[in-house]
Amino acid sequence: MSLIQLQCFMGPCGGKEASGVEEKAAKEFETELKRDSKDAIESPAGKPTTIIPDEKSNSDIWSQTQFENFVRKQLKSRSGISLKDALGFFDRLVAIKPFPSIFTFNHLLGALARMKHYSTVVSMYRKMSSVRMDPNICTLSILVNSYCCLNRVDLGFATLGSILKRGHEPNVVTYNSLIHGFCNLGRSKEAIGFFNEMEDRDISPNVITFNILVNALCKQGMVTKAHGLLEVLIQRGENPDIITYNALVDGYCLEGQMDEAMSRGNARNFEQGGQKL
Repeated sequence: MSLIQLQCFMGPCGGKEASGVEEKAAKEFETELKRDSKDAIESPAGKPTTIIPDEKSNSDIWSQTQFENFVRKQLKSRSGISLKDALGFFDRLVAIKPFPSIFTFNHLLGALARMKHYSTVVSMYRKMSSVRMDPNICTLSILVNSYCCLNRVDLGFATLGSILKRGHEPNVVTYNSLIHGFCNLGRSKEAIGFFNEMEDRDISPNVITFNILVNALCKQGMVTKAHGLLEVLIQRGENPDIITYNALVDGYCLEGQMDEAMSRGNARNFEQGGQKL
């Protein structure tokens, strides 16, 4: 699994309504996972219910590998899982010795993040740490995302330090979460600092990175700086998308620059790099 694919485990941050930036990120995350077919059994009441093998059946019939596969299929099913089921899976998984694959835990944490149960993700990670389970970059990136969605970017930043201390390499997913977290708090200066740090570490920002920053800068009335980022994006050979232009149009409208808003609105209707926006 590539580092970019790790982003599929995490969902957008909370709020009354997901922004275009968050929707774009969520779609990118979801396309990276291959959805298994629905693996739920209809209860007599007609509602899907998850059948979790008990302790005895696990020892007789369900090998560790079978149980891990069962959990992954439940997490990927179209019906999804409830928080109660997720907690049950976690308790069973953490009790198995030797520990199951970290990837199974990552699927579980990622599913909870998509359900916006960020506090539960943090609690589960602390339990994993208490039993000396070794996280990988995906686990820690999910944790960073959860902290930032809880507006605890200070803890997200501390987790970045833990990533480096453990010898892992942060990736575009890790930095996008931090940038988004700081932007949500109106701290665009720190967000741009992380953008520059990405450059120093030879981590290439993607269109989601630029969209997060452009959206935040426009909301804070810094449309000129946001437009400068758009130029940087184009110079890199990347194609701005509908979200990029919508953010700029909104920014120019807020500043009363209707001519520029109309110009950007027209620009998004043209083909850019062979791709229709």
